[in-house]
Amino acid sequence: MVYDSLTKSQVWTKDLMFATLDPTTRSLHLKNGHQVLLTDTVGMLSDLPHDLIEAFQATLEEIQEADLILYVVDGAHASFERHMLAVDAELERMGLRHRRQILVFNKMDIVSQEARQGLKNRWPDAVLISAQTGEGLEELRGKFGVIVDT
Repeated sequence: MVYDSLTKSQVWTKDLMFATLDPTTRSLHLKNGHQVLLTDTVGMLSDLPHDLIEAFQATLEEIQEADLILYVVDGAHASFERHMLAVDAELERMGLRHRRQILVFNKMDIVSQEARQGLKNRWPDAVLISAQTGEGLEELRGKFGVIVDT
C-alpha cells in the first residue's frame, strides 16, 4: 500500500507493467466545498500484446463518463512526447480528444530546471508536479476547483 498524495488515500501500487488493469476511483474534497471523483485508469501504451488489448480498452470505458480528463504524463521519460502522441490518437479514436483536460507532467523531482522550463514554454497551461515530493499538488487541486465552479 502506498499513500496517494493527491487524495490522501491508501492505494496498492507496484512498479510492474500491468500490475493492475482495474480502474480505481477515489474522492477528492476541494476547498470550495465541492467533491470530485478521480478514476485512475491504466496508463496508455502503444503496441500492446493482443491478449491485453481487450482488458486495456475496458479500463478506458471509465473515461467516456468523465467531465474532465486529468492527462498525466511521465515528464522524466525520454519518449514522453511519443507517448503523448499515442494517447492523443486513442482519445481521438474514442471521440474524446476535445474533452476538457488538465495536462500534468509528473516526476518533476527528477527533471532538470532546463527541461522544466522547456515544458512550461511548450505547454504553458500544464501543471508540473511530483507525486513523490508533493510539489505542484496544491496548484493542481486549485485547477480542479476552477473547473468545478464554472
